[in-house]
Parts: sequence; C-alpha cells; structure tokens
Amino acid sequence: MKETSGKSDFQPDFDAIAHGYDRANDLISLGMADLWRRVLVRSVLRGGFVNMLDLATGTGDIALSVASKTSAMQITALDSSGAMLEIARQRAERKGLSHISWVKGDMLALPFADNAFDCITVAFGLRNVSDRQQAIREIRRVLKPGGQVFILEFSMPRQFLLRFFFNIYFRWFMPLLGGITTGKMSAFTYLYQSVKSFYSPGQLSDLLTEYGLLNSVR
Repeated sequence: MKETSGKSDFQPDFDAIAHGYDRANDLISLGMADLWRRVLVRSVLRGGFVNMLDLATGTGDIALSVASKTSAMQITALDSSGAMLEIARQRAERKGLSHISWVKGDMLALPFADNAFDCITVAFGLRNVSDRQQAIREIRRVLKPGGQVFILEFSMPRQFLLRFFFNIYFRWFMPLLGGITTGKMSAFTYLYQSVKSFYSPGQLSDLLTEYGLLNSVR
C-alpha cells in the first residue's frame, strides 16, 4: 500500500451549520448528493440485514431513508454533533419512524460491543474524522463476521480536465454557496482541503484490504 496519512486536521463545527446543512448539501452538490444516497440505500435494502449502524449520520438522511422503506431492520445512527442529532430525531418523529436509535458518540471510540452490526454505512463522514485509520479499525471491530460496509465519499478526480474544474469549484464556489446557505462560510472552507487530503480510491481499497474489510465493502 502506498504510504498515506490517516490523520485529518480539518474539523468543522457541525453544530454551527446544522440548521442549514441539508440545504447546503443539496446546493453545493447540484442535487447529486441525494442521488448518491439513494444508490447507497438501495444497495443496503438488497442485503437483507438485521441491524445497521449509520456512522456520521448528520441529520439522518441515510438512516431515515432506510427506515422509511423497511421496519424489519433495527437501525442505530451515530454522530458527534448534538445539534445534528436533534434535527434527525425531529425528522424521525415527523415521519413516525420509531425503529432508529440516535446515539451521540465518537467514530474513533464507538460505544458498541464487538461484532454488533451486520451492516455499517458511512456517507461523507470518513474524511472528517481526525484519525481515519482508527475509524476503520473501529468499524472492523463492531462489524459482524460476514457483514458489509458501505462507504460513500468524495475523492479528487484523476482525469486532468475534471480535476481542474473540481479544484475551481470546491476551492472557491462551494464555500461561497455553503456560506450563503448557513451563514458560516468558514465552516465550508475545510471541504476542499479534506477532499484533497483524502485517500484515492486505490489507497482506500488498499487500506480496507489491510484491515480485512475489502470483501465487506460496497
């Protein structure tokens, strides 16, 4: 595996942007974030899982989408932001979804027993933790043998032209749009750096192989 850092220095204040987070995501991704999440949810639903852990749940998009389509799965959703979780809880109440457990916690020290879940999802959250390799170790610990991990993340495009326009948009326009939506432009300036410093698809595959998760990843 090519040597790459598992550390991240980019830690936005998600409590500060919780109230406008969903609108900002839709705006800065040009609506694509919702499409990508739907693909992930469809993959989860095909798996016939019993209990699912949604890490970095934010305002609960993945957990709520899965819960709205099946009552046969017990869902646990974890995030470090209390403000985000409160919004997620309110959304669940409005939808009448009671089979989700909302947990405030740290991805680097998950408050769960070993081999507790047969499905783990992480959407746009792995690059934000301060120690990505520790987060992957924790995922491995709480995942049941034969369970599956679904990771949805940004990475820098490899093709030159796409990379050029990606750099312009993420470095200059995306923080402006996020700032207009949430009033906290500084909270979005981290995104460009966090994506730039994140693993390439090949590096992430190598790392997951190293921790015995390759055959568990979709």
